[in-house]
Amino acid sequence: MALFQRFISASATLKLSRILFILSIGLYSILRYMQTKVQVGKIRIQQEKMRGWLVGQFMPDGSYKDENVEIYYKSFPVGKVDDKPHYHPKGKEYLVVVSGRVRMQIGDEVVELITGDYVAIPGGVADCLIEVLEPLTIMGVRYPSVEENKVMVES
Repeated sequence: MALFQRFISASATLKLSRILFILSIGLYSILRYMQTKVQVGKIRIQQEKMRGWLVGQFMPDGSYKDENVEIYYKSFPVGKVDDKPHYHPKGKEYLVVVSGRVRMQIGDEVVELITGDYVAIPGGVADCLIEVLEPLTIMGVRYPSVEENKVMVES
């Protein structure tokens, strides 16, 4: 009788192991699906919660966490901008003026950008927004998305 009980226990343990294995495969599949399925985001919410950042390696775990690219969509009122000169040693940044007008420093140049203008800023070139001249909305793409890729320039 004791041998039979031991066999049942071993059999139950084996079944439990199989069930846990199948569940772990299912969970892995669900997580993979969640990462690859289409996600619809709300820019207004991202502006409030993440200061306009939509995608990047620094995002909380989930669909908007991406190690390849950073995307932002930000709006600024008229006036001075609290932006300090900085550069990104790795990758490149593209900035598009969706609407408005802004004065911006890129490298040694000060440029004025208006609706429809865009700039490509190579890695290592300092930039900063100086002053918003008309209510401004910008969209930017930076790649790759790596930690500690923003270096402040001493004034």
